[in-house]
Amino acid sequence: MEHQPSREIHRIREARNLYPYQSIPQQIGKTSIVFFLSDFLTKVLKDSNDSHLIYQFIADSMDVLEMTERGVANFHLVFMLRLTHFLGFYPNMEKHLPGDYFDLMAGEFVPSVPFHRHFISREESLVLARLSRINYGNMHRFAFGRNDRIAIIQHILEYYRLHIQNFTDLKSLDVLHELF
Repeated sequence: MEHQPSREIHRIREARNLYPYQSIPQQIGKTSIVFFLSDFLTKVLKDSNDSHLIYQFIADSMDVLEMTERGVANFHLVFMLRLTHFLGFYPNMEKHLPGDYFDLMAGEFVPSVPFHRHFISREESLVLARLSRINYGNMHRFAFGRNDRIAIIQHILEYYRLHIQNFTDLKSLDVLHELF
């Protein structure tokens, strides 16, 4: 890549595919997840700080998606939650007690309703607490119903909206909801 500090857009001299994916372009579910994540990442990645770590996380995640045979429907949930670690606002989900609410602004479970409207109900907080234990290795063991999955995505996106300026709606979300 030609990097010239005076330019906003840099020119790529040569590009090559280091790891040609086989299953992602062939499986509609995986392809849809990649389109969704592409749309999502264009809204999230505005700053170039720590770009190497984020790039490595994304590349490693795409390799996992390529190799994944079970639990693909949960992949984007794990991805969006784990990405918050690299962006500096990973939620504290360690101290969940039955009956807690999840405060989206504070990023943690709380015993009573916060004094603002950005929180998750007790019932949906239980689903979020389950999600805190999920990773790429065990995502196939977590079964979320369609409504729970839609609610989880909406809450994660609201969490991003609260922590990233100018986070706009995703056009690809409806397609993802149709499949999963």
